[in-house]
Amino acid sequence: MMNKTLLKVAANHMNGSKLQQELLKSYLRKTSNQFICLKNPKVAEKFCKKISNELDCDFNANSYLFEASPGYGILTEQLLKHSNGKIRVFEHVSKRRPHLETLCQKYGNNRMEIIDKQILDFASGNYRLLDLDREDFFRLCFGGLNNNWSFSTNHNQQPQPAFRLFTALSPFFARELLTYLIYSIVRFESFFESGPNEFYLFVPISMYKMMVSKPSRNLHLYTAFTIHMNTLFERYEINLHSSELKNGIDNIKIENRHCSIISSANFAYTNDRKFKSKEAFILIKLKPKPFINQMEADFLIDYVVFVKQSFMKRTNNAIKYYEKLFPGCTIDLIGLGISYHKTLGDLTSDEMFQIFSHVHKLPHYKNSIFKNDH
Repeated sequence: MMNKTLLKVAANHMNGSKLQQELLKSYLRKTSNQFICLKNPKVAEKFCKKISNELDCDFNANSYLFEASPGYGILTEQLLKHSNGKIRVFEHVSKRRPHLETLCQKYGNNRMEIIDKQILDFASGNYRLLDLDREDFFRLCFGGLNNNWSFSTNHNQQPQPAFRLFTALSPFFARELLTYLIYSIVRFESFFESGPNEFYLFVPISMYKMMVSKPSRNLHLYTAFTIHMNTLFERYEINLHSSELKNGIDNIKIENRHCSIISSANFAYTNDRKFKSKEAFILIKLKPKPFINQMEADFLIDYVVFVKQSFMKRTNNAIKYYEKLFPGCTIDLIGLGISYHKTLGDLTSDEMFQIFSHVHKLPHYKNSIFKNDH
């Protein structure tokens, strides 16, 4: 029986073969219920009018608007109408291609480019199912952003966003992509290799509640993921509530903030299956916080590990926990304003970052459980 290595070798040398076709079918089956798109033209138009000033702000000849899972091209057309930037869309569902090609003919090849792949496969790792090399896939997605595009780690070269990514995230896929954004930003790769890029995301309300949840040792929504998101990203809710949009748009109060929610009736799977989920969505903008551009990758990676490891002990007293690992740090942490009575699950994102920034400077940090957990 052929092992996995032999299967991969066979796939490399049998393009168009039955094996390659089976890999493709497996890929399509696996992704068929992951990717959703906006199908309401009024919502798309309202959204693009709302951010029209941002779409062309500081854009240059090498900047792109990217859209993942455009589906019917409803949002795509509005982005083309309300900006002068180039747009690159990623759609692997073949039956959607005629809709997108019509838009391409209407607005011109110099404005729109269609890629027959899924940019979100960076997060899922599905590009491996097609035996695609990661760097080739990277170049396919991000190539052309500047004249000397490379895998440079000099992240101070491009202070302005090289691209803005638009997509709707299914309830199944949202956590996977957002976790990957954390992974990508701390390593300055994939979505952040070319600069401090921005994201406009229709996010399931269940995921949004996790992103904005408050400290509590027993609240399951408040996790290491929450702290990572709030430390590394600035988040803005985009309000679409309007008397003009009565179909599936409403207001809701979350964490003492009013947000407009968009019902699932406004979305569809890109493979034409009906979107049966009752999950509502909130439209947000994510962008990396300014300090990220000044940090070394190793420092940020250490921080992500530090938070994850600490939250495995969220019911422990915070000061006692870190004092045991870093003897003598109690006075310093209290001096930072950390209450002696707080548990790890009570610490805010800012407090967690303060503690990390202090203990990371200590000489024995490199031999701690946080460093060894990499």
